[in-house]
Amino acid sequence: MKKVVRWIGYLLFVTIVALSAVLFMACRWAKETFNVSIDAIINTLASPLQGTSSDTVIPAIKYCLPGVLLAIVLCVICIVWQRMKQTRFMPKLMVFLSVGSFVGALGYVQHVYDIVSYIRYSNQETTLYEEYYVDPHMVSIQEPEEKKNLLYIYLESMETTYADLETGGKQDVNYMPHATQLAEEHVSFSNTDKLGGLRPITGATWTMGALFTSSSGLPFAFPVGVSGMENQELFASGVYALGDFLEEQGYNQEFLCGSDIAFAGRDLFYEQHGLYEVFDLFTAREMGYIPEDYFEFWGYEDCILYEIAKDELLRLDAEGLPFNLTMLTVDAHHIGGYVCKYCGDEYEDETANVIACADRQLSEFIEWCKEQEFYEDTTIVIVGDHPRMDTHLVEGVDYDDRTLYNCFINVACEPTGGTINREASQLDMYPTILAAMGYKIDGNKLGLGVNLFSEEATLLERFGLDEINKEFSKSSLYYVEHFAPELMYMVEDEKNAIQTIYFFGEDYNAPEYVLEGLSEPEKDGSWLEGKRLAVSIPIEEAVDKVHITVHVADSIRREYYSILQDGKEVCNGVAERTDIISFDVNVENGMCDFIVSVPHVESPYAYGMSNDTREISLKLTHVTVNLCESEEE
Repeated sequence: MKKVVRWIGYLLFVTIVALSAVLFMACRWAKETFNVSIDAIINTLASPLQGTSSDTVIPAIKYCLPGVLLAIVLCVICIVWQRMKQTRFMPKLMVFLSVGSFVGALGYVQHVYDIVSYIRYSNQETTLYEEYYVDPHMVSIQEPEEKKNLLYIYLESMETTYADLETGGKQDVNYMPHATQLAEEHVSFSNTDKLGGLRPITGATWTMGALFTSSSGLPFAFPVGVSGMENQELFASGVYALGDFLEEQGYNQEFLCGSDIAFAGRDLFYEQHGLYEVFDLFTAREMGYIPEDYFEFWGYEDCILYEIAKDELLRLDAEGLPFNLTMLTVDAHHIGGYVCKYCGDEYEDETANVIACADRQLSEFIEWCKEQEFYEDTTIVIVGDHPRMDTHLVEGVDYDDRTLYNCFINVACEPTGGTINREASQLDMYPTILAAMGYKIDGNKLGLGVNLFSEEATLLERFGLDEINKEFSKSSLYYVEHFAPELMYMVEDEKNAIQTIYFFGEDYNAPEYVLEGLSEPEKDGSWLEGKRLAVSIPIEEAVDKVHITVHVADSIRREYYSILQDGKEVCNGVAERTDIISFDVNVENGMCDFIVSVPHVESPYAYGMSNDTREISLKLTHVTVNLCESEEE
């Protein structure tokens, strides 16, 4: 028995030290690779890495592996030493190394990302939306005499940091001279008296967050998270965004990108908020721009995207209606960017060549636009979607010193509040774009954004970037209720619950109530493992029935389920991806017992999805117990 205990101790020693090494090295790799905020990292890691998973995972493994192997080797040396010498000192050293390495790794993660503050703020409620949100439905917006077209260009990861120091950037060489010239010749809002731009804010530091924020005047703060939005039937049904307004104004609208439009729910957002036609990787294949099996980087590169944009602009113009073509480039995406056939090798840094190439392609596209008949009647808005999500060209630059490029061409008004030393963010794009197109907005505010052509102070100018980011890190029942009422089920039942079972996180308590059928917790839930989940919940209230809501975060496939109590079926159905299972069950002798049965479950390995041979089906986040309506009455 002593030998067994000793070897268990050795195993725990190696495991803890190895896991600590993994945690430390992974955090260090993320710090050196992704120079972004914690919310951007969390949303990026939570999203499927379609098309680029190996580009992200393999470098991480290569970086972490030497440190982890070294830690294991040191552990083995300690164990061998103890086996040979049988000293009293070595076991104490092993305990010290185990605890010290784990605490040290957690301390390093906290030092780099301040997880404690992130969790603290996320568990607080903000009242900012109630106090400062301006409902666009309630605002008087005067139309211009002649409606301008809109060409809205999102430049992937385009920040002013790429310019040289003299211009206002952080480089020795200006890698974006054409964009700089455009900003000088037209209207560009800067946080300094040189080339500057918009401040990235919490909830808008990754692509979908940025697209949503700059179109709606709201941060991306849905409880389902970015990866879950693509599984919803509705996307922010309570939001009245830029596309909604232009649709009512009779605009013909299209969203064009070089990747899968369904990623992060982009198709849902643009189709449901403006009836945009969507043109993506699959459309390009169908229309013969690229072969059926073509796939580069995230789909197809920007040189193809711009050629498609030219054709689409001519087509939209020929239809005779005012149009809005919104497009998103991709070549500058992390990690390092995509080197296309036009990039060249002028600079030693490969990413510098990618940025310079993106700059040239933008300039050539704008020059082409100037030669077209629609140009004079078209307002062109160019903006970086978010800061770089790796450290290429921005290593050592403070995140707060990095701003997003913006340029407004063919505007219908003059800025009365000045264009320099303005503190603005993606929130302000919504009213600013409409003003640039000639619309006059009563009060100059839409959503949480302010028309930058006016003298009205923005939220950042009133409260500062740090304070706004803190507020956007907090939760808000008002946000869900007013902007995404279809997601109220995710927060409302938990708020009123008499008991909540959590399947992951700090409040994890599932083993207290689940008798069988539960996997070990993961970062965002626990899997229903096997063909049944047996649950037993004590109920202190004197009631005969309670209402149960099982929150499903994901599923291996479309899973048939049935709810059983005392051998009888209470209800059944099919759960898929993000879903809820809701039902009433009896309470007997102060206990609520039921079984979630998934009779057809198989392993991911059986489906060819992974090497995981466990029979798992539904990933659960939490289960709430609420009083039935009759009991509440």
